[in-house]
Amino acid sequence: FASSLIIRSLATQEREDTLAILNRYIDEDKCLAEISWGVVFADVVPESILENVVSAAIRCRDNDAVSNIVRGLSRLQTFSATIILSLLRAIEAQSKVGYFTWAQWTYARDEPVVSEICSQYPDRILQCLIATPNINHHEEELLLQIAQRHPSAIFDFFFKRLEFSRTEKFEDDFHYSAIPFGLTRLREVLESSSSEALTSFLNRVRFTPDDQRWIAIELLAQLLNLRSIPLKNFVYTLINSEKESDRELAFSILNKFDSSALTHEFYKALIVKSPRNKQM
Repeated sequence: FASSLIIRSLATQEREDTLAILNRYIDEDKCLAEISWGVVFADVVPESILENVVSAAIRCRDNDAVSNIVRGLSRLQTFSATIILSLLRAIEAQSKVGYFTWAQWTYARDEPVVSEICSQYPDRILQCLIATPNINHHEEELLLQIAQRHPSAIFDFFFKRLEFSRTEKFEDDFHYSAIPFGLTRLREVLESSSSEALTSFLNRVRFTPDDQRWIAIELLAQLLNLRSIPLKNFVYTLINSEKESDRELAFSILNKFDSSALTHEFYKALIVKSPRNKQM
């Protein structure tokens, strides 16, 4: 009821009086959930108090209020720099306290404010997603928007998730999956990215330390299709290398893909190059 009353009052001639009353409540950290909803779902968001309510919600760790801010601001069709930064602050606040459902409210492809925040602040959005337990379709939509402009940042993001999974200590009931599964649309975008970005990623897999290589190979298999030209060329490069470790890496990569005429072609090349390899 309070939130509906705020929305109605902000649409009347008493708007300025309403804002003054709301500011007093915000300064006293009172009714932040109700006020935040009324502010961000108003017909015209009152930017004069928006930053104040965001700061109060974050300071008081009022997750309901912060969630309202994310839900309300991410739906906007028109926006300013103040709205963009307020939304970003709310997202970062939720991520810091381990509340990851913010992606459910920001993933819609048709919302221009979400597209703009991914365009202006890709690194900060990706940082918020590192600790997310799973990369599902909500998160994929955000990654897609960033991948179209910054594919290298996506490859780097997943390596950071691998590092996070290796170094972070999780609670027993916290299940973290660093590598996504079945992200077909993201794979398509990454496969069509610049050769420079793909080469950098593949070389990073190649020179990953031995004790972490298996999971880097798993990441490669999820993000790229074996039929993609860059990956095919990369596997051939490994097979034709003089280093046994490179050929072993090629063998490990092939083991991640279903048997096909293409994998048979690669295996034959491996046998020719390494006739004494016992694994053959």
